Amino acid sequence: MSFKRSLVSGVAVGALLALTAGAAMAQDSPTVRKLENQIQQLQQNYQSQIQSLQSQVDQLKEQQRMNAEQAEVVRNQAAQAAAEVKRASAGGGGGLNGTYHVGGVTLKIGGFIEGAGIFRTGTESGDVATGLNTAVPFSHSANAHLSEFRESARQSRLSFLATGSPDKVTDLTAYWEMDFLGMSSTANSNQSNSYNLRQRQLFAEYDRKDLGFSVVGGQAWSLATLETSGLYPRNEAVPLTIDANYNVGFNWLRVPQMRFIENFAPGFWGAVSFESPQAVNINNSLPGAATPGVLPAGDVVTGLVGGSGGLLGGGGNTQTYSLDPVPDVIAKVAWEPGWGHYELYGIGREFRTNVLAAAGPALSGHQTAFAGGIGAGAVLPVIPKMVDLTATVLWGSGIGKYGDAQLSDYTVDAKGRPSPNREITALIGVAAHPAPAWDFYGYWGIEHADSNVFNNTAGTSHFGYGNPLYTNVGCAAGSFSAAGGAAVAGCNIQQAMEFQVGAWWNFYKGEYGRMTFGVSYANLQVDAFKGSSGSPHGSNNIVMTSFRYYPF
Repeated sequence: MSFKRSLVSGVAVGALLALTAGAAMAQDSPTVRKLENQIQQLQQNYQSQIQSLQSQVDQLKEQQRMNAEQAEVVRNQAAQAAAEVKRASAGGGGGLNGTYHVGGVTLKIGGFIEGAGIFRTGTESGDVATGLNTAVPFSHSANAHLSEFRESARQSRLSFLATGSPDKVTDLTAYWEMDFLGMSSTANSNQSNSYNLRQRQLFAEYDRKDLGFSVVGGQAWSLATLETSGLYPRNEAVPLTIDANYNVGFNWLRVPQMRFIENFAPGFWGAVSFESPQAVNINNSLPGAATPGVLPAGDVVTGLVGGSGGLLGGGGNTQTYSLDPVPDVIAKVAWEPGWGHYELYGIGREFRTNVLAAAGPALSGHQTAFAGGIGAGAVLPVIPKMVDLTATVLWGSGIGKYGDAQLSDYTVDAKGRPSPNREITALIGVAAHPAPAWDFYGYWGIEHADSNVFNNTAGTSHFGYGNPLYTNVGCAAGSFSAAGGAAVAGCNIQQAMEFQVGAWWNFYKGEYGRMTFGVSYANLQVDAFKGSSGSPHGSNNIVMTSFRYYPF
């Protein structure tokens, strides 16, 4: 029975009894008392029922309150789950966007798949990396009139970034980056196009935030490479080109190193890096034995072929390794005053040759020479988030290795001693981002070397780098020969210059990664030193396309 029905029934019965009692009062007093007792009993019974019903109502209200609280908890949990999914999709964790958590370590996958097209007006027999030195076809060579077209997937890249923070002030990082631009003795483009996976970067980093101190060990971009911020790895201002050799004038290496970084103050960093040495040397810069008063080339060793026992050679690898006794040392400071990023650095190197005993006791033994240079660079946000300007310059002796065109670091003098070549490299670049889907870029770079020439004891026969008496007609023809007793030129490069423009269209960018299409055009000019047969000049026009998918 419902509460309302019980209440109405009670009122009706009470009214009836009251009427009955009024009628009985006029006739018999004991009957009235009996009826009064019954009325009291009925009132007590209904009061008990009312209390019971009120208790049921209170219980229903409490249940409704509890249900409302549980519903609020569920809504909060749903909101938290949605926030976690959003955070994960932005790279924060949970496996979305290539990010996973393994214990206390966060692992992020990166990289891209690329299908590239390469067209050159003069053949270099090259893949997606353009040769910027003697590979450029000279004007009178057969290759200058023979174009080439290739397609390649070898620049496709894969990377793994692992980070962990054992406490509030310590960060640990490991980074591994690879592509397929390796080349073994069996790799070819005949049928399966099976090229080798190679190491691009592979380093560990230790950071102490309370001290502003970091240590980097392993293979990474050289400290000489321009950064976009700070002096830490993975911040390099790498040109946006499709070409895997970037652009003439870009200063870069990817080498084993130990780098120490200190954040002295907000916006100010200093670093020193000890990097694996390897000199670029033109081995045929010494004349033959017929030159009087000068050591013949066979008596001077500038490098040795890597040995298979030491894991530097074997299996068709005949790479020559220089005899450098110490690491290259680079010291750099970076400053960010609030607008732009600015760098200043110095490089110190030491070269070594070995003069054999056949040259005589007075000359035999190793010979060394110090070399180095100074460099500067800047990244300027001309229009913030819209247009960026980059500029770098490096000047010194023996710094050819740090330029994209890889000019010769040194030659040797009459006694077999290393003699560093004086060189300069420069690059200016602009990148524009007028809309989220578009990126445009342009670069102009130059690398120039001075001649470094010596005479024999009679003061007649020149030798060294850029000898004006070299018979360099073979440089333009694609082969080298000597005539009239003059030494072979070896096609010593005096200058390389390149202009390049391109664009990237990000036609999809969202939750499922990024897909982009790029196109670029480059004009490359290379000049050899003037010799007895003229001044060889080479040029090439290069068009590249790239179709890439960045899943993460």
